Amino acid sequence: MSRNRVTGADAINSMPGSSGNITADPLFAEPAGEYHISEDSPARGAGDPAAAPDEDIDGDPRPGLDNAVDIGADEVTDDVAPGVISITRLSPSPTNGNTAGIEIVFSEPVTGVDVSDLDLSTTGNLADVTINGMQGAGTTYAVEVLTGTGDGTIRLDVIDNDSIVDLNGNPLGGSGAGNGNFNDGEVFVVDKTAPEITLGGETIVTIERGSFYADAGATATDNLDGDITARIIPTGFVDIGTLGVYNITFVVFDTASNQSVPVTRVINVVDTIAPTLVLNGENPVTLEFGTPYNEAGAIAFDTTDGEPHRKSR
Repeated sequence: MSRNRVTGADAINSMPGSSGNITADPLFAEPAGEYHISEDSPARGAGDPAAAPDEDIDGDPRPGLDNAVDIGADEVTDDVAPGVISITRLSPSPTNGNTAGIEIVFSEPVTGVDVSDLDLSTTGNLADVTINGMQGAGTTYAVEVLTGTGDGTIRLDVIDNDSIVDLNGNPLGGSGAGNGNFNDGEVFVVDKTAPEITLGGETIVTIERGSFYADAGATATDNLDGDITARIIPTGFVDIGTLGVYNITFVVFDTASNQSVPVTRVINVVDTIAPTLVLNGENPVTLEFGTPYNEAGAIAFDTTDGEPHRKSR
């Protein structure tokens, strides 16, 4: 309870049966003469519970806050209603997970908090979003939400029906349903749609052994992140000097960790060009009957086999 102070070097008399007097400024609250004390009066909690009456001059019960008794005729009581300070995410956002954690923080310790005091607001095409459980005490409570199916946003709200009270029975937001509602918490973005990759160029490529090869790459888009081509991860290689079949595979992840369906390009390294033969010497050759003949041979050239080879017989 908050009251204005009045000053003065008044003596604060202890309750009958207590140890004595306290001489200090009692920090009486207005209106003067009604013996009400302010919350930071030195008389707070300085009385003797065994000697105090059951009620103060206003009918407030004694002992009061923290099971203590104030010196004098007045017992300072707590009439400040609790409220919600924040509702924040405990899990990353955006998320593709099946569950999401949310934390609720109250202005002071409260009791009576259960799932009936909570509500979920969603957008998009989300379905089957539910509260899976809650735990906590005092000022802090953790809530687990099942994110269901689809994409969209989730916000957890606190609905005040006066069932949530502080340790002195003050209801959330004060007496009356709805005045302690809180719908300004952090929002979860739920994204369960995978990004898509599109190959540039052909799916199957054939090249001659030894020729230059530059892959045409791929592009990637996501429903939330937009163009994420720069995040594509390629795997595989092509050995242009060795005949064979090679694969280059592309995959990408969006911010919510959804993985695309991998796409693969097949590269065939082939040798379809026949070698070339060049005769040495003259063609045709004319010689006298009985004269010995020495074949000049030939040279074979191939585009991929490297150095020319001399063949003769």
